[in-house]
Amino acid sequence: MYNFTGELEGQTKENEDVQQLKRQLEEQKLKNSMLEKKLYEYKKKQTRVATYKTESEFNPTNFEDINSLSVPAWEQDYSKVYKRMVELNQQGITNLHDYFDQHPKEFFALIKQVQVTRCNHAADKLLNNRKISTLFDLFHPSGYKCIIETLETIQRHEKELITELPVIKSNGESVYCLMKWISHENHLKSYSNVHISLFDISDRYQVENQLRETNRRLSTLLGNLHGIVYQCCLDTHYTMLFLSKMVYSITGYQAGELLMNRDLAFINLIVPEDLPSIQKQLEQAVLNKERFTLEYRIKTKSGEEKWVWEQGIGIPNQDGVIDTLEGFMVDITDRKKAQLKLQNEQLHLQTVFETIPDLIWLKDPQGTYLNCNYQFEQFIGAKEEDIIGKTDYDFENKTQADWFNKNDLAAIQANQSNTNLEWVTFASDGHQALLETVKTPMFDSNGELVGVLGIARDVTKSKQNEKELKERKNWYKTIFNNTGTATCILNEKHEIVQMNDIFKKLSGFTQFDLDNKIQWMDFVSPQDLPRMIQYDKERRSPGENPPRQYDCTLISKQGTHHHVVISIDMIPGTTMSVASLLDITLRTKALQELKQSQEKYQNLVESINDIIYELDDAWNFSYISPSVEAITGYSPDFYLGKHFMSVVSPSDVSRMRKEFDQFLNSPDSTPFEFQPNTKNNQTVWLRISVHPKVNRGAISGLRGIASDITKQKAIEAELIQAKEKAEQANELKSAFLSIISHELRTPLNAIIGFSQLMDDSISKKDLLDMSKIIFDSGNHLLSLIESILNLTMLQSKQARIKAETFCFDDLLKNLRFFLEGELQKNGNKKLCTIFPLPDTNHKIELYTDKTKLIQLLSNLLSNAVKYSDEGVIEFSYRLKGSTITFAVKDEGIGIPLDMQELIFERFRQVDNSNTRKYSGVGLGLAICKEIAGLLNGNVWVESVEGKGSTFYFELPQAAKTRKIN
Repeated sequence: MYNFTGELEGQTKENEDVQQLKRQLEEQKLKNSMLEKKLYEYKKKQTRVATYKTESEFNPTNFEDINSLSVPAWEQDYSKVYKRMVELNQQGITNLHDYFDQHPKEFFALIKQVQVTRCNHAADKLLNNRKISTLFDLFHPSGYKCIIETLETIQRHEKELITELPVIKSNGESVYCLMKWISHENHLKSYSNVHISLFDISDRYQVENQLRETNRRLSTLLGNLHGIVYQCCLDTHYTMLFLSKMVYSITGYQAGELLMNRDLAFINLIVPEDLPSIQKQLEQAVLNKERFTLEYRIKTKSGEEKWVWEQGIGIPNQDGVIDTLEGFMVDITDRKKAQLKLQNEQLHLQTVFETIPDLIWLKDPQGTYLNCNYQFEQFIGAKEEDIIGKTDYDFENKTQADWFNKNDLAAIQANQSNTNLEWVTFASDGHQALLETVKTPMFDSNGELVGVLGIARDVTKSKQNEKELKERKNWYKTIFNNTGTATCILNEKHEIVQMNDIFKKLSGFTQFDLDNKIQWMDFVSPQDLPRMIQYDKERRSPGENPPRQYDCTLISKQGTHHHVVISIDMIPGTTMSVASLLDITLRTKALQELKQSQEKYQNLVESINDIIYELDDAWNFSYISPSVEAITGYSPDFYLGKHFMSVVSPSDVSRMRKEFDQFLNSPDSTPFEFQPNTKNNQTVWLRISVHPKVNRGAISGLRGIASDITKQKAIEAELIQAKEKAEQANELKSAFLSIISHELRTPLNAIIGFSQLMDDSISKKDLLDMSKIIFDSGNHLLSLIESILNLTMLQSKQARIKAETFCFDDLLKNLRFFLEGELQKNGNKKLCTIFPLPDTNHKIELYTDKTKLIQLLSNLLSNAVKYSDEGVIEFSYRLKGSTITFAVKDEGIGIPLDMQELIFERFRQVDNSNTRKYSGVGLGLAICKEIAGLLNGNVWVESVEGKGSTFYFELPQAAKTRKIN
């Protein structure tokens, strides 16, 4: 088995950098620990020094007590400062830092008022016996804030203050001191006796500075590490106590999100499948008190999966028990990906090496085998482990082994690949094969010879294929010359490289022309040349799909034109194309003659307005002439393949099926009439003739002609309608004569009859009654004649509109008086009325023909009274913009639904019989309708038979309303 080894590039260097940073980190941590220990000792020492005497032991009024101190001490008078602090308190100023920042001159003037009353020997030594007016002359300017603290102590009435500040010695040296400031309790109200002592803490201050610098370096070092420095508890959650800033760039979490957080501990980031192995390794490392190294996967905040490398160690507590882990983590995701890629490449290469059908082996310069693959094992007849370390002489006879060694040496001496053919016998199954062997010398990176790499390919089948290819070439040549069509092969330069004898005969070209590289474009007609050049270009372009067969005109060398069909395609795996040409000149001529005949027939069919059609044996359309589109709106393609009955209007399908069945039982040329479906849903009538197509005594289809008889049908319908109207007019005439004779005879009979009875024998009272009857009958007769005359004028368009502007309230008064008069004339006391009151807030004016409007509304009110025996008659109106709508509602006899349109026609009544209850000739509503049309309005009725009616009249663009002030 061939052995592949390799290391990830840069991995060693990365590990060295990490180790170096870790060493620096350990050194800084050790240095930091030492400084913290030293600082602790200094603080402990300063605490002991600061607690020199208690307040009860120390008497600031006794100078000897001050002198007994080993540290510099002074007594000072702050009484003037105290007074200013009291004033500031009264002014509400408590933030002295801000105040004196804004008033620096006042600050310096104030501290100069602090007087030194006495000092001890240590203070003189510090000052080198130099006299100072105020102790603040000693303080370094950077101690400004500490001086403000003493003033704040006085402002708060506190007794003492301990603070730290820099002091300038007499030699100019700056030292850092601990200042203890104490006011004597007897002087607390004036701060006239304040004791101040200084303790030199410069060494401690220097250690603190060194500690801060060490911490800064430690922080910088952690920031420069390309990984996470951590400290965590050795508990079930590995609770984090410290995490360096790099935790964000690796995990996406800020350190604060993971520190001391058991709900979101670092252990929650670890991929669950990796956790058992991590816990096992940690337990073992803690048990053995040794370092641990881990590699595992984590899930970042964004859900990305990363690989980390971790190294750490357990830290024991004061009892020697390990309860803390400290360590370092590095993102090794890229390294893991590279490692996985290398493993896959190695596996791929190993797979190729093992599965390649060639024999592969490697020998050293002495001919000893170093490696080989499975195919070589089959040749030798032994396993790889049995071959490595041996030579050809261990497996082959001396002659064969010498031959192999000779070829190896030839490749080494030539310093290049050496190829040879050799017949060999495979030891595994004894079969023989012809191998093409390539032997190449191999060198290492220093140019030293490693050995000879051998690759042998079995070319037995290739040689056999070469032989078969030669035979097939002869076969193809024979087929090429005997295809029965003119055949040629073309290259990418449009040159004919080969042609058979039929092609030579068709084109007139010879072998000499072929040798001179003739092009196929030389014998194509100019009309076809651009198209064929485009086809050739597409044929040689990927993704294009030009036609493989088309016709063109070929011009022979002698100038003869041949109409040919070309079948052409690319030869797979080459830039050549093969074309086969079939001469169809005679057939084309016959087709042209047939086409001319068809065109002549088609023109004849298309010039006929009628539709010519054919049905197959399933009664589906197989042909229909173009004239069908002009009649039905559908193109001929719409009908092809559809069943005849599917194009018949649903209203005629049942009848047509019956007539069709009768025709099939006794075929004759009886025409059918039906309505076809049309594209725009217009009504069309067709009359079709049907003639069966008979094949072998059976009907194989139908053919016929369909004529458009829509106009004829329309004329028939008009005649029928005219006839119906004439009959209706005759009926109306009879009804009119009947009604008019009744309506005329009744008043005339009264006039004639009572006129004959009037003589001297009649009493005056009876004479007056008869006169009244004659008078009423005459008025009734006059009203009847006026109605007929009005309707005649309106229908003949002789009536004219006399528009005027008038007050709506006047119209209401006229209509109310008219209605009251009708009720009085009727004498029916069971009727009551509802009439609208005038609008006192608005004035309504109408612009229209007042006379015709009153005539229309009076007719509606008169009918309401006439056809109501009891109930309420209501007159109302509704304004909407400039449109006014009137309504007359009654609770009379009502109108049947089927009569609600007819009653607006002449001489129409709900009851036209001679025995009708209500008189009249049926002209009132007809006059209303004509007037409504004349006024550009609309009149209609809503009624329920037996419950009453409401008549509406809408008058647009006539009303104008204005508010009354």
